[in-house]
Amino acid sequence: MKTYLLPSKFLVPSGIIFYASVLFGVLLIVFPDLSQTLSIELSVPNFFWKDADNLLVEKSFWIENNMIDELLTLLLIGSGLIHLFSKEKEEDELIMQLRFHAMKWSYLLNFTVLAIGSILVYGLPYFNVMLFCLFSQLVCYHLVFRIFVLQHLRK
Repeated sequence: MKTYLLPSKFLVPSGIIFYASVLFGVLLIVFPDLSQTLSIELSVPNFFWKDADNLLVEKSFWIENNMIDELLTLLLIGSGLIHLFSKEKEEDELIMQLRFHAMKWSYLLNFTVLAIGSILVYGLPYFNVMLFCLFSQLVCYHLVFRIFVLQHLRK
């Protein structure tokens, strides 16, 4: 069976980076002042020339921005996808089936949370629900897949 997965040597390093970045992201949400402490201020281009708070005031093309959240997002997505598409040490048809079931359950959990959030949360806090659902898809898949693999190995 031909698979398009990365070699298993990427599994452990990408997993360490992924889970560390998830932990760091949770710390940034719980302690918002930590983002200012670990500030990476860069002058970046502003492709949206209008200010989000005041749409009538034009801003310059170059703005100062704390890049810690953008870098964390790229690190989380990149390491999560590499970890997701890395082979297990012993990859067979059963592991591929467990991958499929983990993906199915992670979609179900993620969209259930999104549906409940859409019903119960309104306004700007709904953006936090959307942001949570953006990353929870990867996290749910990894957790559910690991649970399925551990259950398989115990049998």
